[in-house]
Amino acid sequence: MTYCAYIYYPLKERVTADLLRDLLIKDFPKGDIGPLTDQLASFHPLPNFACQFPDTDAETLKAWFKHRHGALSVLLYPESANLAHTLAEHGEWLGRALYLDLEKLN
Repeated sequence: MTYCAYIYYPLKERVTADLLRDLLIKDFPKGDIGPLTDQLASFHPLPNFACQFPDTDAETLKAWFKHRHGALSVLLYPESANLAHTLAEHGEWLGRALYLDLEKLN
């Protein structure tokens, strides 16, 4: 199964987010780790970057992020065709949970 994550950061934590991204690239070489996106878009309340982890189980990702996310908010979820439903029903926050305007996905 493929798991995905959004990692949210306030602009003052951009350097921390970039360092976390570098660690993800090193520790999950098969992952698809997107660029930092400082502009708000769609339903996202803060700057973020997105990741996909093929053939990685949720527990492995939770354990990895739990010890490394620091002040950043991480939303983990299984890949799905219905993102709004999946985020609402199966998304799991590590760190501070943020409000997502999922109506923007409809």
